[in-house]
Amino acid sequence: MDSHKGVLICGEIAEGKLAPITIELVGLGRKLANELGETVSTLLMGSQASALAQQAIAYGADNVYVAEDD
Repeated sequence: MDSHKGVLICGEIAEGKLAPITIELVGLGRKLANELGETVSTLLMGSQASALAQQAIAYGADNVYVAEDD
């Protein structure tokens, strides 16, 4: 398990926006990652995921993985 590093947040999209809980989790993940010297990745899935990737980065994610489908 030593090869797995970083913090992964599975984000939720609600009504075309990042759900408030996702914003909160990205912020908490950023704090934890800073303490560990690691990165924060966020996974967004849904029909509008690509459009919200930049917003997740603005809230503290280093990487955003997108799975876009209706």
